[in-house]
Amino acid sequence: MRWLHLRALAATISAVWIGSLSLYAQSRALREPDWSDPGVVRAHASFQDQRRKGLITMSAPPGGRELSLPRWGFAKDIRKLEPNERSRARTPSKLTSSLKWPDCAVANPVIEHLRDETGVWYADDYDFGCVILLVRGDRAYDPNLKLPASTPRVNGCESGAGPSAQPSEEGDRQGRFDLQLLLNRIPYAISGQCYEGALEFCRNRAAQCALVDRLLYLEGSKQ
Repeated sequence: MRWLHLRALAATISAVWIGSLSLYAQSRALREPDWSDPGVVRAHASFQDQRRKGLITMSAPPGGRELSLPRWGFAKDIRKLEPNERSRARTPSKLTSSLKWPDCAVANPVIEHLRDETGVWYADDYDFGCVILLVRGDRAYDPNLKLPASTPRVNGCESGAGPSAQPSEEGDRQGRFDLQLLLNRIPYAISGQCYEGALEFCRNRAAQCALVDRLLYLEGSKQ
């Protein structure tokens, strides 16, 4: 049964990204990342320094270019960051907040990394066993779509709004949740699929919002 759920999720992801590629091919409209964003500047500088020191090793994507947008994702151990990872966190000052992470989740997830050959979009799949997270970002957009000039807060994660720990339409759709973000002027999303032992996590919006504070800078460069 779980295999069928995974196949259905994979099919949905493929449809989303095929649509994104079609949009890119038709309009050729791309949003430019804000590489001057203070959080990006700090995280990118730390990434470059660690790469020079050999703390980070990158393999060139087969037949493709380096990502032209910041790739935000998660550490292997999502509950505790290493010092070099903390310096690349999107919001390092908030990492002391508790993360109500499912006890059934494995310590080291199986990670699958997808991107297009032009380096315009990416999708990272983190399989923790009883919970699967998907982080994706895409520069392609409809030029007729009116996007806000400023960066809004994550939907349902506004400070002071008191995210509910009770089930909600956004976070309890048959064990799934979605968070939409606009970071450094680029649309990103964090989606999750929960199974037995982790269903409460998909009902807890505050716990999902804590994931946003644990995003790390993993790669990307200005073209």
